[in-house]
Amino acid sequence: MDLPKPNFPYIERMYRAVLSQGFNPGGFSMDVADTVVRNLKKTSWANENQDIINLWILGGDNWSSAIKDVRNYNGTVNRYKKEQKSKNKENNKK
Repeated sequence: MDLPKPNFPYIERMYRAVLSQGFNPGGFSMDVADTVVRNLKKTSWANENQDIINLWILGGDNWSSAIKDVRNYNGTVNRYKKEQKSKNKENNKK
């Protein structure tokens, strides 16, 4: 899936992880984040996303900010998808 570039690479990786676990990134919360990381920590995902796991372990403001960043990125992705859809409609009219 083609996605817009986030401010920090971990945001897109966490966004994709949330989707892969069947959750809505727009409703991303502390409980959902904990579930996602606990589930994926047991997989090869953990090797490639140690920075996210470290944020999770630290908790506090950094982890809360990461969760907010993913929710905000969800809004960016939704706007991006709408723009792409509009461009495709325009291109199909030509």
